[in-house]
Amino acid sequence: MAFQTKTWGWKGMAARLLLVPVLAGASAATVRAQALTPSPSATPTSTTSNTDKARQLVGQAQTALKKGDLATAEKLAKQAQDLRATLAYTEARPETVLADVAKKKLAAGGTGTKVAATGDPKELMKLGRQALSAGQI
Repeated sequence: MAFQTKTWGWKGMAARLLLVPVLAGASAATVRAQALTPSPSATPTSTTSNTDKARQLVGQAQTALKKGDLATAEKLAKQAQDLRATLAYTEARPETVLADVAKKKLAAGGTGTKVAATGDPKELMKLGRQALSAGQI
């Protein structure tokens, strides 16, 4: 005696999933309406205010960076980053400000800026080892 297995296509599975609530006593329209209505806890309440505040903090950080106040610029950029606001790629973002602060700090340190600009791998390895032994990394 051979057993036959029944294969379920995706259309049949979708139809059965829609029929289960109908057979259970609820209408498909009610189920569909419940699926489309977001719950109040799922809707973000202050994303726009976080985004606006992050934009403001990034602007202040850029101003502080232009004035040469690296500590304030870094602090403001980290505050904006902690807000976890979604900013567009074309906008000024906290990560770019932090990268600029790191570049300015490296340039102010005076060690290896010419080598870093040329990108010679051997010299970069030497600088990395020196920084590691000095405890800077």
